[in-house]
Amino acid sequence: MSGGAVFWLTGLSGAGKTTLATRCSEILTQEGIPVLVLDGDRMRSGLCADLGFGMRDRVENNRRCAEVAKIIAEKQICLCSFISPTKALRATSRAIIGDGYREIYIRCPLATCIRRDPKGNYAKALAGLLPGYTGIDAPYEEPEQPDLIVDTGQTSLDISVHTLLAFIHQTVLVTKSNSVEDAPRNR
Repeated sequence: MSGGAVFWLTGLSGAGKTTLATRCSEILTQEGIPVLVLDGDRMRSGLCADLGFGMRDRVENNRRCAEVAKIIAEKQICLCSFISPTKALRATSRAIIGDGYREIYIRCPLATCIRRDPKGNYAKALAGLLPGYTGIDAPYEEPEQPDLIVDTGQTSLDISVHTLLAFIHQTVLVTKSNSVEDAPRNR
């Protein structure tokens, strides 16, 4: 494979973005398909550690993540696990990445995300200890026309993984079959 694509998984904290990205990455790797996962928490603890959660910093965090994803996608698949709470942030990512961008909405009801609360952040936000937390006192704008919706509130992990993998395979095969490198050449 000469190039890749960016699969931008967006949704509330606890929706299952990182779990899905990680599991799909494991399977794709077993299939011999080059893939890398960019996770919002890991990006914020390293490359974006200097940023807070105000809107100006969220915009810069999103820009940095999109630029890194774009570079990765030059050679392999990049699975991005980012809340990306606003339509404007996701539109910026799409503009930076270009044609290789695929938006995947990991839909899950807020109540389910709160019940899962893998990091304990919803409890802190509800107690007023994390102001500006997405889904509690900061909005999450659902994508209007994502390339794929995976409803983790209604489907099992196995079905969600299968749905996302099928979409990745379809996208990569279509992209590869349409590339100039793979077109027949006149000799």
